[in-house]
Amino acid sequence: MCLGVSLGYTLIQPFDGVNDRGFWEDIDIVLLNEEILSFLKTIWHGISDISEADFNQLIESSFFGRFIEILNAN
Repeated sequence: MCLGVSLGYTLIQPFDGVNDRGFWEDIDIVLLNEEILSFLKTIWHGISDISEADFNQLIESSFFGRFIEILNAN
């Protein structure tokens, strides 16, 4: 818990010399984000506006439902 908010149960562990205090990101969310970026054929620092067609495909491909499942499990 951080400020009353659950950050999840599977946080990315600290990495010496890169982020010694930890990343504070749930690995399940990070992996799903990476899957979405791959689906959109982009990377996190290259993403731009998402077209309506891509957005609709994300919805149809159940990505948002999977996020909800992860959030409800935490």
